[in-house]
Amino acid sequence: MNVKDIMENNQDQNIIVRTEEDELWRGKLKDIPEMYQGMEVKETAWSMANKQYVLMVPEIEREQSKSDFHINKEQYQNLLDQLRIELIPTEYNRELLEKAAHVEMEDLSMIVYAMAPQGDGSTKRILVTDAALDAMGIDREQFLHDAIRASEKNYPAKMQPLSSFLFGYDEGPAAQIYVASTQDMTNGAAVIMYPEFMDRAAKELRGNFFILPSSIHEVLLLRDDNFIELEQLKETVHFVNKTEVPMEDVLSNNVYHFDASERKLEIGDKYQDRISHEKENRQSLLEELSANKPTMHPSARAAKKKDEPAR
Repeated sequence: MNVKDIMENNQDQNIIVRTEEDELWRGKLKDIPEMYQGMEVKETAWSMANKQYVLMVPEIEREQSKSDFHINKEQYQNLLDQLRIELIPTEYNRELLEKAAHVEMEDLSMIVYAMAPQGDGSTKRILVTDAALDAMGIDREQFLHDAIRASEKNYPAKMQPLSSFLFGYDEGPAAQIYVASTQDMTNGAAVIMYPEFMDRAAKELRGNFFILPSSIHEVLLLRDDNFIELEQLKETVHFVNKTEVPMEDVLSNNVYHFDASERKLEIGDKYQDRISHEKENRQSLLEELSANKPTMHPSARAAKKKDEPAR
């Protein structure tokens, strides 16, 4: 018996869906997210305190074979409509990343949450795991690609001059720095994973730009005008993280760079190393061409000799 079987005659029943370790969802059975409807129910119990049924579902092991419940296109779209991506520092979240569906970007990792509406009107953040994707028959790589696009639609990015954000006017040095986040300013650093937003930011900043991770909730964007010292930016980020940002909100001490022409996001140090290496290669090629300058073609020499006056 699975959750969907129970729903047939108990649409208005209040329930809690949980494993032995975690509560997954609570509310009226008719409102349960589709991602849980195919789960097997191993036992039910009546909660006297909450006056609702508790549906116990098993933990899904990653090694477990895929269940018979594979969501259809409509259910998959409904799932996408609930998704939100977040960026977290990889190094301090190894345990979480062992089970979370994620993609790494430099020293950061993008994870995905389903923002499931609850029966009481609240929203529950549900981490999307590799095991859950396996159970629903969803390709992991395709899902992560779709999740970025879905999050960009569900939680749009915004950017505004820092001076406007802090003081309400666009003047002074702070007007050259932009704050980027989601509309609700929550876990908004993930907007740097939004492809359309990054293209829009490059257009607004007229080319390449640096990204300063001020916290997991927002980032600062600063145009790369070839005069800014990367080391100075890194020192600023490190100082702010150490003195002003709560430890749980720190994203990274690195500064990132977006190459507008390449559409490439990378750590600033890697960008500078890459550009330096490319310049060295071009210089070596020019020197090689100069050293091996071809001699005049025989036919050209003959024509030149023909044109010379006879002695």
